[in-house]
Amino acid sequence: MKILYITQLLPYPLDSGGKIKTYKTLKLLSKKHQIHLVCFVSQAKDKKYAKKLQDLCQKVKVFSWPLTQSRYKDIIKDVFLNFLSLTPFIFHRYFNPKMKKYLDDLLKKESFDTIHIDHLNMAQYLPKNKNCFWVLEEHNIESLQKLSIAKLEKFPFSLVFFWEAVRLYFKEIKWLKKFDYILALSQKDKEEIMKRGGKEKKIFVLPPYMKAKSLFSWGSKNILFIGSLSWWPNKDGFKWFYKNIFNHLKKKLPEINFIAVGKDQKYAQKEVFKNEKRVIFPGKVKNIKPFLKKAGVFIVPLRMGSGIRIKLLTALANGIPAVSTSKGAEGIALKKGNPFIIENNSKQFSERIYKILSNKKIANKMSKNGLEFIKKNYSNLQAEKILKKIYPLRLK
Repeated sequence: MKILYITQLLPYPLDSGGKIKTYKTLKLLSKKHQIHLVCFVSQAKDKKYAKKLQDLCQKVKVFSWPLTQSRYKDIIKDVFLNFLSLTPFIFHRYFNPKMKKYLDDLLKKESFDTIHIDHLNMAQYLPKNKNCFWVLEEHNIESLQKLSIAKLEKFPFSLVFFWEAVRLYFKEIKWLKKFDYILALSQKDKEEIMKRGGKEKKIFVLPPYMKAKSLFSWGSKNILFIGSLSWWPNKDGFKWFYKNIFNHLKKKLPEINFIAVGKDQKYAQKEVFKNEKRVIFPGKVKNIKPFLKKAGVFIVPLRMGSGIRIKLLTALANGIPAVSTSKGAEGIALKKGNPFIIENNSKQFSERIYKILSNKKIANKMSKNGLEFIKKNYSNLQAEKILKKIYPLRLK
């Protein structure tokens, strides 16, 4: 089967949850199908990574992301002007006339069995006339994510995010019913898609798949946080954890370290004291495994957002004990014997971390539970079964 796969950003390097999810879907599809990938790169230097996708895709076409070519002042102006529009900013920021023309010309010359849209805002590149299957892969419900941010922010940011949530909600209602199949990240997301007009029989839950292999060795006093601090929920979660939990933990465990891995850390560095020696910012890294090996506990202190936290599943797949807020654990199908701890109260969150770092028996049990949970619920075999329902081999 020939698949035209349109996504936001080139899924390499694997430095974010969204890229990891996209890369793994491409990897599964490439086993049986021919893929033509079209996407953006956030920086010109990232174009070199297109070669990394050549083993998975017959062709990779990349375009520069519109906002990366603008100055900060121009971006702020763009946000303000877009506020007066009915078009959601996330649609506006990812529209590129050159990409649109390329895709229109491509679809006139070539025929595809399926157009796979990765993230709803990329649906704006679909042709006017539908002559093949349309598949949507959603990473979260954007309107819910923006609404959750609006509820916690102060004016005027609360108004900006609320208006974005409203505009996205109506875009979701418009577009979701047009797809032949929709891949949701979780059962909760599936239910939200149905509320917006998606038909239950056409919606499949495709969670990210992981390979379980323990890297955990008890004894470390490192608290590990992973995430880009330019993403609002990560920035808010970092600030909440540092101010309400970490300072309290330092009194009990003076040797403790808070390691925040990810890009765009200027904000975080301003939030901590200049003489703070126990908060470490490695920045953007190519390989997260060395940090997982040295982690005593993994945290997901998010208070806003939607979808599944790939980073939480990554920690569990590597046997790292984890503590998360309920928002950070959203979308993960939990049953009896939770593989990680959920706490929303800052004092309880702190106490849970302390017990993991100071009690080997508790930590090792959590490590084992996390590995078993991943093997049972997030294997590549389960993902392959779901994709085969949408991309039957007889249409290859």
